[in-house]
Amino acid sequence: MNSESTRRFKVAFLVPIRALVEQQCEAFEKVFIDDTKRILQKIENQSGDKFKDLYENSDIFFFTVQKFVNFIELKHTSLDKFDLIIIDGLIDKIISTI
Repeated sequence: MNSESTRRFKVAFLVPIRALVEQQCEAFEKVFIDDTKRILQKIENQSGDKFKDLYENSDIFFFTVQKFVNFIELKHTSLDKFDLIIIDGLIDKIISTI
């Protein structure tokens, strides 16, 4: 069995401001009652180098748009690593960041 066939579904949840990272992660914790530490991961002050380990061990990642863009530009991640990207909040603010 190759690693691609065992890869878990990965989601990036993007919000416009840092306070919403915490808020949205807490909302998801209410839904994913079991093992939230394995499923959910807030990406706030983590370095891009540490993201590789986080990516392997978690499934849903909460980023600010700017942090996500920075990680992509610095090649710590790429769009094709995510099966679903959810954009929450003010779309105008997000588009102006990209």
